[in-house]
Amino acid sequence: MASHCSGVGVPRAAPAEAAGPSLSLPSDAGGVGREVVDPMGSPMAAADVTVTALDTRRVVAPGTTDPYGFFLAALPPGRYSRPNPPRTTP
Repeated sequence: MASHCSGVGVPRAAPAEAAGPSLSLPSDAGGVGREVVDPMGSPMAAADVTVTALDTRRVVAPGTTDPYGFFLAALPPGRYSRPNPPRTTP
């Protein structure tokens, strides 16, 4: 996946041992899970995120992080951007 992240929040992969939400996937689908954190490393609850198909540039998974900063999405096979945090201006 290509990274298209900007702004204050920084998505990072959730640790494999992290307990948290789970997502059942169809056999032909994949999933993405990210934790969005602020510059100090604290989880960002209610952050708007998007996953975009790289071939069409269409948003395929808009959403919001949970109270712990996690975002999960099921996706069909393809190439996607990483979930993007909200953009902010200085």
